[in-house]
Amino acid sequence: MKNIIWMDGGFLFEINKQYNDLGQQAVLTNQSCIIDLYENYINLGCKVITTNNYGFKPSRSLNWLELCKKSKQIFKQLKLNHSHIKIFGSLPPFFPSYKYKPVNNEFKQFYKTLIPVLNEYVDEFLIETAISIEHINCICTIYQDLNIDKKMNVSFYPANY
Repeated sequence: MKNIIWMDGGFLFEINKQYNDLGQQAVLTNQSCIIDLYENYINLGCKVITTNNYGFKPSRSLNWLELCKKSKQIFKQLKLNHSHIKIFGSLPPFFPSYKYKPVNNEFKQFYKTLIPVLNEYVDEFLIETAISIEHINCICTIYQDLNIDKKMNVSFYPANY
């Protein structure tokens, strides 16, 4: 089992279940509950934690960028406590409901804004549940144009090939 890397998962669901539906706003109102939950994942053996900002996008939260910036404090604290863990910056799907929509200017601007913010405090990136090669290629092109030298991981949910 030494070659298996454990990652966290279902984070927002756990925040909702354990802390009375704080959801995304916990980043602003109760960071200690988020740190406690990450600590539980790490203590169970997770070597990789994700920024779990899946809902931090314009369609779900008007203050998504502030939430991403505030998250830096959480991950800085976790790195101080657990220098061996890796933090993956979540690049969530822009469009809701796993439905394909073509890349547009809002899509591009979102990732051009999000990636530099996450880059300040993550070790690697994770494109989460990307639904098309077009979306993956666009995000990777933006990533390369930003000249970032960190590993990019992709989780693919092929809704459209």
